[in-house]
Amino acid sequence: MTLDAAEVFLGVYMIVLCLNAAFWLVYHCRKMYQDLYTTERASVARRKNAPPLDFTYKAMTWLTTIGAFGFSVAVIFGTAAHTFVVGKKSCLFTVGAVIVCWQLGKAGMFLSYTLRLEQVYGQSAFGYSRRALQVVACVVVIYLAALTALIIPGQAMADFVDIDRDGLFPYQCTSVVEPPLSFVIGPGILLGDLVMTIGSIVAFVMPIKRLQKSMQQQEAPSA
Repeated sequence: MTLDAAEVFLGVYMIVLCLNAAFWLVYHCRKMYQDLYTTERASVARRKNAPPLDFTYKAMTWLTTIGAFGFSVAVIFGTAAHTFVVGKKSCLFTVGAVIVCWQLGKAGMFLSYTLRLEQVYGQSAFGYSRRALQVVACVVVIYLAALTALIIPGQAMADFVDIDRDGLFPYQCTSVVEPPLSFVIGPGILLGDLVMTIGSIVAFVMPIKRLQKSMQQQEAPSA
């Protein structure tokens, strides 16, 4: 088979994308190991005061690593799904791996945001109760797990994943989600991500706004 310029460019781009994701994942894991499991803690030695190795810090580091792992591996499997699959079974496997790893990455990312709220505002009068943050974390995990469970099971996924033999590569995965599943997957993913992203931003800003308002009231001259 003769490859044209577009196919060669896409193939090289996909390989570079995979290598880039793999490099940064390995780099991050190395830094995490140095930080948590060595006495020198070389990855944070440049800081004036290294953060204490308490439970919150370790959990934050692990959640960040889980997020990085999920997104990086999803990119690698996504590249394989668009270039190197050799049949329907391998297409189903790679697409399924992309979905699971991507949801795992989002879980690690949003859970680290929730834990960061406890880390930053936990000792503050303007912070959030630990129980409320635990409820939010459970809701995020249940939502992502439910959405993944809706897509992954055998027949549901087999119905919308197929091989595109007319694509740039001989066996390129393609997915067409038909109603009613399309009414759940697309809006479920987009709206969920939008709500979690906006919610994270608002949750970080609100305590600062409350603190600013309190300081203004204290500084205001008494009537």
